[in-house]
Amino acid sequence: MSLGNYWGNTALDFMLNGRTTWVGLHVSSPGSTGTPSTEVSGASYERVICNFTTPSSKTSLNDNVLEWDNMPTAKITYAGVWDAEFGGNIIAYGPLAGTANVFYGQQFVIPAGDLAISI
Repeated sequence: MSLGNYWGNTALDFMLNGRTTWVGLHVSSPGSTGTPSTEVSGASYERVICNFTTPSSKTSLNDNVLEWDNMPTAKITYAGVWDAEFGGNIIAYGPLAGTANVFYGQQFVIPAGDLAISI
């Protein structure tokens, strides 16, 4: 069975809105437990704060541009939404549309509306 729109939207709203969430970048799937070894590290990398839209049709989108400056060299394949800037619990994760090859010192950007969480 699937959740109806009302309860799907309510669940997403509870998980994402009214609390601070951070987005991390990963070189492979962090999995449902949030394997820390898959997260990018080095240079000035750190998770960035993400605000989400009010859910609609059981989907919520990032409401702000997500920017990472001075990245380490990495092949980024996944993004994860976390409940803490460091450590913490993974809320959601998923693959990027394609592998992003980032080189030392470059910036990586996810435009507003490009990161979706759906139930």
